[in-house]
Amino acid sequence: VITIIFNPVKFKSRYEHYQNFAAHMNQSGVQLITVECIFESTTRFGLPPQTFEVTRADNRYHVQLVAPCILWMKENLINIAVQRLPPQFEYVAWIDADIEFDVGA
Repeated sequence: VITIIFNPVKFKSRYEHYQNFAAHMNQSGVQLITVECIFESTTRFGLPPQTFEVTRADNRYHVQLVAPCILWMKENLINIAVQRLPPQFEYVAWIDADIEFDVGA
């Protein structure tokens, strides 16, 4: 599963949703690939400076990117993650990190 996270306004809830989603994917036995993008331009728009919050550079399933502009990121980040999938992966899904699955259904 691929998920994307970028948070130019640094809402805490977005990081909390991601952590819950990542834990659920781990408990489900799913390999999660996370692409986190931060933006160079946030301070020019009165937004807080960006740092990577949920990914680590030393994790092969984490992709860290810095982009110059906030617009039109999601689809491009998904495509970057798909290009970096290990060759043994047969199936892929990309799921927003604020989705919760109902295991009782």
